[in-house]
Amino acid sequence: MGIQIQISMSNFDILESLAADNEVVRSRLDEIKVLYSQKLWHQLSEILVDFYYHHRVKRDRRLLDLYNQFIVEFETKIDQLRLAQIVSRSGEFIADSSARIAFLDKVKDKLLRDEQAGLLIELAKADVYLRQNNFEEALKILDASRKVMDRLAAKDPVVYSSFYRSNALYHQKRENFEGFYSDILQYLAYTNEKILEDQEKVDLSLQMALAVLLSDKIYNFSELVDQPILLSLHQSPYTWVFELIKTFNEGSVSKFYANAKSFAEHMKAQFGGKEKFLEEKIRVMALLELVFRMPKNERTVSFKTIAEVTQLNVQDVELLIMKAMSLDLIRGSIDEIDQTVQIRWSKPKVVDKEKIKVMRDKLVDWSTSLNALVKSFETSQQQSV
Repeated sequence: MGIQIQISMSNFDILESLAADNEVVRSRLDEIKVLYSQKLWHQLSEILVDFYYHHRVKRDRRLLDLYNQFIVEFETKIDQLRLAQIVSRSGEFIADSSARIAFLDKVKDKLLRDEQAGLLIELAKADVYLRQNNFEEALKILDASRKVMDRLAAKDPVVYSSFYRSNALYHQKRENFEGFYSDILQYLAYTNEKILEDQEKVDLSLQMALAVLLSDKIYNFSELVDQPILLSLHQSPYTWVFELIKTFNEGSVSKFYANAKSFAEHMKAQFGGKEKFLEEKIRVMALLELVFRMPKNERTVSFKTIAEVTQLNVQDVELLIMKAMSLDLIRGSIDEIDQTVQIRWSKPKVVDKEKIKVMRDKLVDWSTSLNALVKSFETSQQQSV
């Protein structure tokens, strides 16, 4: 005999409405009714939170009604952090910024027992201020949130995700490419990719790619290339950005000029006025790739070789080397008489599969050289005996 649910079905009007045209909600409706009737609030809240993050549900404006007409009845009985997640997402459907802040503050007053839950609400408020370009109020919240984050011993991944997302948005608004890129990588590390819609993946990938391309401090493209989300660009109108990122990662000047020709219209629209900077950056990347592929004990390279790789005139090579040194990408000494540079150090970087292959080949060469040296030593020892 099945469980008899003795409750007024009016409690479920909004859920029935959502279920009518959403298979995700419809598939969990009976389960929700059972959990509600048995007062299994924890299990019920977990299902409801999933709706607010599911890529096929989370854009439905009726989620605000779901909170106001259903969840509010038992909100004091469910986990406070999960309630904060629900409220933060519900608030996104309130168009008026002042009303949204008031909505968030009203619920925050009920979350005094859980510091993480309160933090989540504050970060939602920071997002509101950022969309208003009210950087002063947003920064106050972000600075205070960082202090709370530093103090808390254990933090739920959703708190990390929200914290880095809000900080990334702040840096993006302030056109701080390095800060945005660093925080958005952290956001992705703490965010389940399944909750991201296809368009969200494209937008995030494009924003990261442009940040790395336009930053005058980021010269490691391998970390970006290794992000699975970047593949979303390959099947979008921004395929050209995906190809450009690969070109910079390879440090290929010739490919860059081929891209510039093939994607001229796109690049002009996206980088108008920045083309010269991109040319300089690809040449620095070409120099770094040259250094990376050189044996560690043979890092004296001629200006002529660098000129060929970077497609520069020989007389311009020294300026390129000095630029790379000023960025602390390489360290070494320049011999102006012999027209060479000796590289003592290059900045460590995340390596992709192709660069790992290069490193493996270097190790094989080193092992071969070492074996030859050992054999030579053994032979000389035998001859001396």
